[in-house]
Amino acid sequence: MKKVILFFSFASCSFPGFCQNDSVVKMSRKEFNDRFEEASLMLSEQFYDSALSVFKLLHKVQPANANINYKIGYIYLQSQTEKTKSIPYLEQSVTNISRNYRDLEPGEKHSPEITMYYLAIAYHIDYQFDKSIDLFQKFDAIVPAKNKDVRKDIAHRIAMCQAGKELTNVPLGCIIMNLGDSVNSEFADYSPVISADESAVYFTSRRKGTGGTENKTFLGEYYEDIWECDKKEDGTWGSAHSIGSTINTLGHEAVVGLSADGQTLFIYKDDNGDGNIYESHLNGDAWGYPDKMSSSVNSSAWEPSACISADGQTLYFVSDRKGGFGGRDIWRCVKLPNGQWSLPTNLGPKINTEYDEDAPFIHPDGITLFFSSKGHKTMGGFDIFFSTKIDSGWTEPANMGYPINTTGDDIYYVVSSDGKRAYFSSVREGGLGDKDIYKVTFPQAVAEPVIVFVGYIKNVNGNPLSDDNAIHITSPNGAITDFKANTKTGKYVLPLKPNNEYRMDVHVDTVKVFSRTIEVPNIETDHEITLPTIWLGSVALSGTLTDINDKGIPGSHIVVMNNKTKEKVIEITPKADGSYYLSLPRGTDYNISYEAEGYLFQSYHMDFSADRTYSERHNEVVLEKIHAGIKITLNNIFFDTGKSSLRQESTIELKRVIDLMKENHSIKVEISGHTDSRGKLQMNLSLSQSRAQSVVNYLKQRGISSSRLIAKGYGPKVPVAVETNPDGSPNEEGMQLNRRVEMKIIESK
Repeated sequence: MKKVILFFSFASCSFPGFCQNDSVVKMSRKEFNDRFEEASLMLSEQFYDSALSVFKLLHKVQPANANINYKIGYIYLQSQTEKTKSIPYLEQSVTNISRNYRDLEPGEKHSPEITMYYLAIAYHIDYQFDKSIDLFQKFDAIVPAKNKDVRKDIAHRIAMCQAGKELTNVPLGCIIMNLGDSVNSEFADYSPVISADESAVYFTSRRKGTGGTENKTFLGEYYEDIWECDKKEDGTWGSAHSIGSTINTLGHEAVVGLSADGQTLFIYKDDNGDGNIYESHLNGDAWGYPDKMSSSVNSSAWEPSACISADGQTLYFVSDRKGGFGGRDIWRCVKLPNGQWSLPTNLGPKINTEYDEDAPFIHPDGITLFFSSKGHKTMGGFDIFFSTKIDSGWTEPANMGYPINTTGDDIYYVVSSDGKRAYFSSVREGGLGDKDIYKVTFPQAVAEPVIVFVGYIKNVNGNPLSDDNAIHITSPNGAITDFKANTKTGKYVLPLKPNNEYRMDVHVDTVKVFSRTIEVPNIETDHEITLPTIWLGSVALSGTLTDINDKGIPGSHIVVMNNKTKEKVIEITPKADGSYYLSLPRGTDYNISYEAEGYLFQSYHMDFSADRTYSERHNEVVLEKIHAGIKITLNNIFFDTGKSSLRQESTIELKRVIDLMKENHSIKVEISGHTDSRGKLQMNLSLSQSRAQSVVNYLKQRGISSSRLIAKGYGPKVPVAVETNPDGSPNEEGMQLNRRVEMKIIESK
């Protein structure tokens, strides 16, 4: 700041009385002078705490000394959390200013004319906007016309006060909450980033970290490190912990961005003042060593922050490189077909101003950009703004409003997928120390809502998931976005736009192991949906087991047997509404029976090849009470081709029929054999009759009276499926369905 050499009389200005509570302390002139020079030296070296303690001692000696009051007020104004404490000292000081002020003279009892400027800043910070504007205008009147930069700065600060008056008159209906001492500390905590499902928050902190107590800057602050908190099942945050030594070093590291799937972290490293963006990838629960991003992003200038779009195709970053509009600007790169980043382009004058812009965050909707700026219509320092991407560029940035924005710096703002919550760092009354991390909750979404789908991919044998995994999401317009599952937990997160249908293809070690269609509902339904776990090398079986009235059946159960070993694999009870879910390893021949007391069971045969794929089967099963006329297919009765001898795999199903007959003594059944239409009719009739008789003979041999059993062969005469495709070719699936054994209740008393 250039020294203002004009004199301005404050005889006409009125300030509140400055109450001096400290008793006067006697001190020799020599000691006073020595201590003044000592404190002035510490002040010039920015050792503010040390300088403040000495100046406050001198204040007790000369409480009316305008210069001492000025020094104390100036130091408080440099603090993060006690800026408003400067006001009474500067108010006392400004009553005795001089154009001939001597900064380093111990005998100086006047204050400089710039005291007016600092008091106006303090009033602004304290939301005393009218006082601030009045004092800025008075100071502007004594600034020489040639000092254009000073006058421009004053005009900007007056504009901030006017914006502050407007914004505080229409406060937002939102709830702002400190994240608490699990996350925040007495030191500076800032720059939060969140996973798409809000299960984890990463942030930068100046608390004691890597290097211990002695690892501090020359100003006595701990170096920046990256910390993490995970959300517990009850919705509260677990204790913060260091992200690990692969990232945190003895120097500065700060987190600036996180990919939508939570598997890539963007990091700022000081690099001896150069300041560059690095990226690290999560392998299980450990972050890899950071890699410096390409020269498309990093330059010889300063790059302090970055973020990436949910589809991974656009990187937004901040740089003070040449070619911008002034100070720090927001730039973007797009991913090229070869996987490299394109040359950067500036977001233009709609976003960037002659002042600093920083901390961009592109919402998962892909069109809403949040960022902080000292320009636009800020009410003080960095304010948070948002703009929407449209065909012609970006909309005019809008201030997020008060009380999200304050007269101080409000920065590093990230928004939840549904647009109803945001996390940011700020210095506020009631905080735990320096900057703290806060969460704001809105009654309505502030960005296009996105629904988060959370799922897991796991190996059925318990082995870790291969790092070579990819989840390809194809959008309705054909665009493909790749996501990645965590190798240790198998967790993946997919932020998808509502009211759309997506195709999901999962690849592991370059092999497609699973595909599904994801129908995304309206956001009013839910903002987070859990998908069934993908167990590689297994089949998921789900559906409902109900009665004919679509009601769950009390006491019903599903029994899964291994047809080869005759062992029970699992038995489950459906939920009250009849819904069920189970996962079965591939490579086994299964007999799956749906049962309930008093109802006729239904069985299904499922034989899955042994491989690493995952598939899903949905079975809606309706059981009927036992009565005459009801029939079922015995899907687990097996014969060799063209033969009527029962195979050993049939015994589980046959035992189930025997148990049914013994539990229900009054029923009489017909066992019917059926074939497809291939071959001669008489041969098929004979084969079907022989197979039905084989089942009846088996039952008779195990105590079921022949008077309760009838064997009947129908050959191909009672088909249940079409055996010819529209083009005239054989329908093998239909033929297989027609080759069956049925059981019909023909009498029940």
